Amino acid sequence: MKLDTILVPVDGSEQSWRALDQAVYMAGICKAHIDILYVLDLSVNIPALDRVIAGGYIPVEIKEEAYLLLKKAAAKVVPGVEVCTFMNIGSPASTIIDFCAARSYDLIIMGNRGLGKIKQILIGSVSRYVLYHADCPVLVVR
Repeated sequence: MKLDTILVPVDGSEQSWRALDQAVYMAGICKAHIDILYVLDLSVNIPALDRVIAGGYIPVEIKEEAYLLLKKAAAKVVPGVEVCTFMNIGSPASTIIDFCAARSYDLIIMGNRGLGKIKQILIGSVSRYVLYHADCPVLVVR
């Protein structure tokens, strides 16, 4: 299997940083390109009533936090490895799947947040959803 493009969704968690480290390592060996994706989940960052009142407006502070996180992530990539960063808005699980399908990645490397058995059953897991719905191999890093 040729490995040319790797998608790394990040959320700022320790697990996502470890996933990025693994992607950088693999990209260095395979001479692959890394795309880093941050999904801005408005349901987590902005209360529902505020979203309705704002009519789709996203506060600058929230966008700046996302861009700073992406800048920090890109800085972890070693010289010689190509990297691009992206920010999308939506539900993380489905947004990652749609983003991957639109660009035909060879591999997704992502962190596992470790929700625990009960929380996974009740609210699901982004990494689990991506693992079962992605069109390419997925490496989940703990």
